[in-house]
Amino acid sequence: MRKLNLKDTQFINQIAYIHELELAKQAHMQEPTTFAVSLREEMIFRRLKYMDDVIYCYIKDERLIGFIWGHCQKEDKVVVVEMLFVTHDYRDKHIASELKEAIEQWAIANNIYKVVGTVNKDNQAMIELNNKLGYSTEKLIMSKDLTTKDEQLKE
Repeated sequence: MRKLNLKDTQFINQIAYIHELELAKQAHMQEPTTFAVSLREEMIFRRLKYMDDVIYCYIKDERLIGFIWGHCQKEDKVVVVEMLFVTHDYRDKHIASELKEAIEQWAIANNIYKVVGTVNKDNQAMIELNNKLGYSTEKLIMSKDLTTKDEQLKE
């Protein structure tokens, strides 16, 4: 495992793509736009350079196999996990646990003693991992999809 730096452009690009791909899936889209990936990549670079963000990753044979991205909210004394991802062929190998441990140690080193993150309600593996690692559920976010006026006119 290693901590990414600004010179790791190929991995930052991959992380931006993975992040936007997961967001696109939530919006029932097949692929993220090139523009969205470019914006996310720029955001990651700037946050690594100017903010209290960190990305720990596992790389094998120059291939990104997993990462955790978090940032400190020092005023709230909390680290927010932006994303934790492990490729399918490396899941169930304790990589996610090690990445969570790394972000927890980074938080402690920054005098932060709470880590929070959002987990999709259908991601049973991550829910189980978080429970196993001592995380608790603090709130549920509920949503409702609404139809727009244009969609209503089509019916």
